[in-house]
Amino acid sequence: MPPPPPPPIKPTPGQNSIALTRVKQSLNSYSDLFSEDKKNNTKSVAVLSLTRCELKLFPKFHDEHEYISPGHAHNATRCQVERTTNTASMSRNFCTAIIANSGSVFKRNVKFANETAALGKTNASIPRDDDEEENEENEEEEENGKKKRKRTTTTDDRKHRKHETEMIEAFEGQEYEIMCLKIREVGEAGGQTEEQRVATVDATGRLTVCKVPKTKVADDDDDKEKAELLYKATPKMYKECETFETLGSPGWAGLSFCPLEENNIAVCKLWTRTIDWFEQDRVVRTNNLLESPTSIAHMETPHSGRSVLCIGENNEVVVYDHRVDKKNGEVGRVKQVASDNARHQIQALEPAKFSGNSVLCCAGKERTVSVVDPRKWTARYRWKNCAKYEVTGLYAPRTIEGFVCVASLDYEILCGSYEKGKLGGGFTFRNDARVVGIGGAKFGDKSDVVCTWTDTGKLTAAKISVASSVSTEEDLKVK
Repeated sequence: MPPPPPPPIKPTPGQNSIALTRVKQSLNSYSDLFSEDKKNNTKSVAVLSLTRCELKLFPKFHDEHEYISPGHAHNATRCQVERTTNTASMSRNFCTAIIANSGSVFKRNVKFANETAALGKTNASIPRDDDEEENEENEEEEENGKKKRKRTTTTDDRKHRKHETEMIEAFEGQEYEIMCLKIREVGEAGGQTEEQRVATVDATGRLTVCKVPKTKVADDDDDKEKAELLYKATPKMYKECETFETLGSPGWAGLSFCPLEENNIAVCKLWTRTIDWFEQDRVVRTNNLLESPTSIAHMETPHSGRSVLCIGENNEVVVYDHRVDKKNGEVGRVKQVASDNARHQIQALEPAKFSGNSVLCCAGKERTVSVVDPRKWTARYRWKNCAKYEVTGLYAPRTIEGFVCVASLDYEILCGSYEKGKLGGGFTFRNDARVVGIGGAKFGDKSDVVCTWTDTGKLTAAKISVASSVSTEEDLKVK
């Protein structure tokens, strides 16, 4: 005979069974939102190209050495990359980086290497110099006996100028050092973005926005469009006081474009502890902060069609919305993101997508990357000891979910999985000097470009894409 069924469990006095079932259902639905996390364990990152070139910045010392501005606390965001569509990526073998140094903005095209990146000690990728790549191409042409006629000087000059450093004159005239530079794409024609806006904020919080044309493959020096200055904006406090002495010393300042509203820009300043919401050149609202801000980023809230502003205040991430009047616009707060020590400031914020959901990557002096989930404003993943020194910059690849690139006060760049909490499936490469800037963008539909800038004036560009570990193992078995 089958055993009798177990007796039903009686609820304890004061226990509401209906409330318990609702809590269990909510927890199950919340966990189902990240049910695809286990699928990302099979992903790995492949470095398709790793090229290093030299920037020619201004001004220079008498011994022909370039002057690289250090930035405040080394967390200045002054390196960005132009995003390339799928159709444009098929016809070009280079990426375009925009860099701010001192009070000037520069533009540089970095040519990709023809071969995949080689591995050195401790499986770190080795960058190839741009000059070596050109010399190898010339040697191959001579060995094969395919010597072609020399081109005219005009075509040679255009080819050489195409990969030279170009100064964007529309940003000239700034007295103080640029602390943050961001790019926003606007206007689409035939599915391709034709224009982009580049915004900079200096050490006093002054905003400069210019329309910079995107780099094309067949650009001629005569017909090339020039950058156009749209507007300059000054914070409201400066207009009222008309002096800088009453607002403290110039220092770090950051800006962020609103992803949903085209003309909405938020600017925060360290010394004044304020956030200025700009609608073009007009200040819409000014919020006072309790702590000193060290990082800024916009992110979209899930299933709401809205965006909020995240500010790193010491070791906390505070979420603001300029449409809310209560609590000074504060709508969320993540306490002790990486550490319980208030001195461990958050110096880098990067929005990302994971399993189809919006997340926020945070890192700073604690050397830990924390991934914040906006549904509960709590840290869901942590990658501890991701770098030797404090983290100064982050970039989350747009085509590779679950990975983040980390730049610190060191010469090494690491790309690892924050889901696993280690470097598994990622890559590393070493620069020749300390990194002072990192940026990236989407290059086509299946790859990303990560650019780093060092204090010796070297720019390194890495083209990365997804390489599934399952497919590589199958290829090895076939061989």
